[in-house]
Amino acid sequence: MTIAAAIAANLMAHDATTETAAIVLAAAADRVRILKDDELEVFDVMLDLSYGRIYKVWVGEAELIQLLSSNGDTDDTRRLLARMKSKGILEEGAGRWRAVM
Repeated sequence: MTIAAAIAANLMAHDATTETAAIVLAAAADRVRILKDDELEVFDVMLDLSYGRIYKVWVGEAELIQLLSSNGDTDDTRRLLARMKSKGILEEGAGRWRAVM
C-alpha cells in the first residue's frame, strides 16, 4: 500500500513534497488499528493500572483479569488477551502485560 500511494502521488503531482506526504500518510495508515469494544475495555483498565503509561508499565495478569472479568468468566478474558497478543496489540512476559506501540 505504501508503494502504491507513493507511485500515485508521484504520477499525480510530480512534486517531491506531495510524494513525501503521501508516503508518510500511507505509513501511518498501516499502523492504525480499529479496536473492538472488548479490546478498548482492556486498554481502559490497563491505562488505570499503569497510571497512563500503557506502553511502558507492565501490568500484572492476575489484577488485569480480575478487573476485566466482571461476569466471572476468566477464560473469556484470557482468550481476549491471547487474541490481542496474536494481533500484536499487547505483549506478555512473565505474567505481565503491556501495550505494543
